[in-house]
This record gives sequence, C-alpha cells and structure tokens, in this order.
Amino acid sequence: MGIADTYKTLVDVYLKPKKTFKTTKKASFSEGLLAVVLGSLVPAIILAVSILVGSSFFIGIPLLGPMLGFAGAALALGVLILLPIGAIISWLIAGIIYWIIGAIVGGKSNLGDFLASYGFLAGALLLLTWIPAINIIVGLYSIYLLYELYKQIMKMDSNKAAVAVVIILVLGIFLTFVAGAITSTMTGIGAISALIKTLFF
Repeated sequence: MGIADTYKTLVDVYLKPKKTFKTTKKASFSEGLLAVVLGSLVPAIILAVSILVGSSFFIGIPLLGPMLGFAGAALALGVLILLPIGAIISWLIAGIIYWIIGAIVGGKSNLGDFLASYGFLAGALLLLTWIPAINIIVGLYSIYLLYELYKQIMKMDSNKAAVAVVIILVLGIFLTFVAGAITSTMTGIGAISALIKTLFF
C-alpha cells in the first residue's frame, strides 16, 4: 500500500469503518506503522511550518534574530522527528493494551494483525484530533470506531465488542483521575494526565 492509498484508507476509516477494517485485516505490521507515521506527519508539518513562520518575524533583529531563526528551525525539525516517534510509541502501547482487553473479553486475533489494523485507526485519529473543537467530535466518534475495529479484527459479536470498549473507557477515565490527582499534588501540572488522555481517547 503506497502513500496515497494509505491516506485514502485513513479517510475511509471515518467514512466507512466497517468495510475499511475488513480490508485492513490483510494489512501487514509495516503498513500499520506507515499509517501511524503518515497520520502524525500532518499535524507535525503544520506545527513545524507555524514555528518557522513565527520565528521568521525575528530574523531582522540584529544579533538576536539569527539566533531565534536557528532555534526555530531546530525546533521545527525536532517536531517533525519527535511527533511521529511519539505517535508510534503511543500506538504500540495503546494497541497492546486494547489487544489484551479484547483477548480477555473473548476476541480472537494475533497481536501483529491487531496492531496493523489499529495503526489505521490511530493514523486516522492523528489526522484530525489536533484541530480544536473537531477533536471533541472525533474523540466521541472514535468510541464507535474502536467498537467496529473489535468486531471486524478480533471477530467479536456486538456484546463482547461493547464490553471491551466500556472497559477501556472506564480504565481510561480512572487512570486520568488518578494521574491528575497525583500530578496536581506533586507538581501542579497535569502532564501525565494529558498523556493518558491521549493514549485512551
């Protein structure tokens, strides 16, 4: 599957999830990985360009301008590298957790196949969840997408798929509250809470 086909599949995840996940059953692990990388590159490129544009306004300032321009370029490059890496790590961690929960509930799929298909769901979410307001709608819709993923990839009936999704939601909410309480008490910063929200929602 090439780049153009992968992006088309990421869009199809939203438009026709049932049919799309049936197709991704045949996807390889590397194709799932590519979907995650391509999905994360969209917000990464937009953020990097925004950083470069912002830093360019300071170029004309004597002495300080070139330094800020160089810092902006370095930061933009860092975003282009680190955001996809972070997306891959999140995909693997969340995918393994989702697979374990699905297996406990009664789903049937090997981990590699599940991760491959989940890569397309994760990539699709990365395309849009960085956009304010839209990310709320996408987040809610992702509950149904995960439900459909379980049905198609782990061969679950509707009841088992629903139970698996409910477990994930409850676990995600619980860990978010726990992490928020810990980080608020210790540092006053909800960084860990934000990470868990990203992983589970």
